[in-house]
Amino acid sequence: MYFLAPGGTYFFKMHDKDGNPILEGIIYVKYRKKLNMSGTYEITKFYNDSYPGIKSMMGIFTATESDDDNTVTLNTNPKIADDNIIFEFNLMKNKIEGKWYRTTMKGKIDEGILSGHFLELKS
Repeated sequence: MYFLAPGGTYFFKMHDKDGNPILEGIIYVKYRKKLNMSGTYEITKFYNDSYPGIKSMMGIFTATESDDDNTVTLNTNPKIADDNIIFEFNLMKNKIEGKWYRTTMKGKIDEGILSGHFLELKS
């Protein structure tokens, strides 16, 4: 499986651009129709709970997957446009590799490393 599957759970970890851990959590994919997905996530561990932008992460997401290269763009708070965290990653052999970035009305202002892996598929 090389895509985010409905019923799938995935571990993720955010690092700053220097590789220092910020937080980790679990993504729960609830719905998928073609290249669009949605679901919930929970933050299970904070390494730096004062890192700018993470307070906007509210536990629900929407995501799209590119038909060309399987790049997933996941919005960690689709209800807001300002001061938001976006994940952008590839799922390769059940391993998440990519980046996250913080967006504001002025555009991208911060980014870091995103890693993770597939945990399980629940029916």
